[in-house]
Amino acid sequence: MYFEEARDYLQKEVKDQYGRRIGSVAGIYTNMKDEVTALELVYADGDMDQIPFDQFIISGGNVQIIKPWKLKAADVVKQYGEALKRQEALEELLRTGEISKDVFDDLESQVEAAITQLKVRRDEVKKDLADQIGKLDAKKRALLDFLANAKVQHRLGDLDDQAFAEMVSVSNFALNSTRAEREDLAAMLDQLTRLGVERPAEVRPEPKPQDELIVKMEDDGGGQS
Repeated sequence: MYFEEARDYLQKEVKDQYGRRIGSVAGIYTNMKDEVTALELVYADGDMDQIPFDQFIISGGNVQIIKPWKLKAADVVKQYGEALKRQEALEELLRTGEISKDVFDDLESQVEAAITQLKVRRDEVKKDLADQIGKLDAKKRALLDFLANAKVQHRLGDLDDQAFAEMVSVSNFALNSTRAEREDLAAMLDQLTRLGVERPAEVRPEPKPQDELIVKMEDDGGGQS
């Protein structure tokens, strides 16, 4: 996106992908080609931060910011997929005899080293996602407690209908956002858990077909009489 298009989003409200208000667009950063590289985000509390443009989704006049945990997890999944494709390509080249076993072993060791590093990153992200799920579960319990308390106050007459309705509306929105994010977290955590990259069984080149051995039965020169 170029600045000419992006400036329409100045002062636009920014939400996360679950509808929560995050802040608004305070400024736009561009490169020498006038391409947008980042947005200046002003949060609801007045704090500001420069966020890379690829961490936003801009569609239909709306600006959404992608959760950091989602970006980290997606990056690990992408790099895992690329490593697996490279591994499969090497195996196929060895199998068809297009590269030697020595070359295969050298390149395969590089892929294995990259996969080992990815496993460490994967486990770190999994822990982060599990922590996020725990926080959302605690938040859900707190919201349900708040809603139950509001119902008691309303029943006792301490809250009028309008105040109670507003509290219920706010609580339900927060609960729905929390549930939606937790579902996404759980799905991504499951995807990362299933990303098991084990060292494959030894791959050997396919044997080349040998020339057909033709045995000629010579006549012994003797005929029946």
